[in-house]
Amino acid sequence: MRLNYLSFNFERDKTSNDNTRIFIDYCSWLGIMYWYYLRPVISDKMRLLEVIITETGKSREEKPVSKYNTEGEHVNLYIQYDPGNLTNKPFTVIQKTLLDIFHNRLMEYANENNLDENVFQGAYNNIIENNFIFEKNYMKPVSNNMYTAQVSFKFDFQNTGVFEKGLYVEMYKDSQMINKIKIIDSPLRAINERIRFMEWEDENNFTIECSEYGDYYWKINVNGTIELENVHKKRPDEIFNIGICYYRGEDIARDEKKGLMLIKKAAEMGSRPANRWITYPMYRNFEKVDWSIIQ
Repeated sequence: MRLNYLSFNFERDKTSNDNTRIFIDYCSWLGIMYWYYLRPVISDKMRLLEVIITETGKSREEKPVSKYNTEGEHVNLYIQYDPGNLTNKPFTVIQKTLLDIFHNRLMEYANENNLDENVFQGAYNNIIENNFIFEKNYMKPVSNNMYTAQVSFKFDFQNTGVFEKGLYVEMYKDSQMINKIKIIDSPLRAINERIRFMEWEDENNFTIECSEYGDYYWKINVNGTIELENVHKKRPDEIFNIGICYYRGEDIARDEKKGLMLIKKAAEMGSRPANRWITYPMYRNFEKVDWSIIQ
């Protein structure tokens, strides 16, 4: 049996103040980095491994089996900790402390269950060596006769605790970078290896698949413009779907005006979902729409 996923989480004490809410993000992203660097783990006891820091004040027992999974496949390891110990500490200290808590518990579990401890140590070492900055090229660069495109991702909690993250494409000409374009804020598409196809559409436009089914793609010009498109982009319902993405900022930078224009166009072309969305508030979760921006 091979470990299919590992995650780090933080459970807050409901009676505590909001100062500890940020630890949910810290722990989640540490887990994503750790899992990315973790080499295959073979075990006859688990497919999913979740390590959870519970804020002091909660009582948790370790659960070796999840009620939602076959016996023995989902292992939860709980660790009690008071994050108040990290109040006013430098950000680098916070990161290192949380990582050590998770890693030490994993090493204990590996030792108890005869797992290869070097695999876990290797993931830990990679994070430390990169100083908690998670920045990688994704797949190989793709070239045409004039330009080369390299997709990359970055995640970094800066010393101020601010996220610097995103999925990017770097454009090169004659080995010199001429543009670095941020596609979306979340790098998870690349981290989770959900992008599998990239190509040059023509001399100046680079396309990247952005859905698991291959229907949606980003069209990126070397000058930096980005458009979200669908292989069936002439179909009214697909025009509506793309309009929703622009309107809500899903898979593309939010552009309410462009989104509403596409939704309106889809409705005029006969899209029933678009007409329902426009006519009945319940289909847009009673969200108010400012139609004046396209008048």
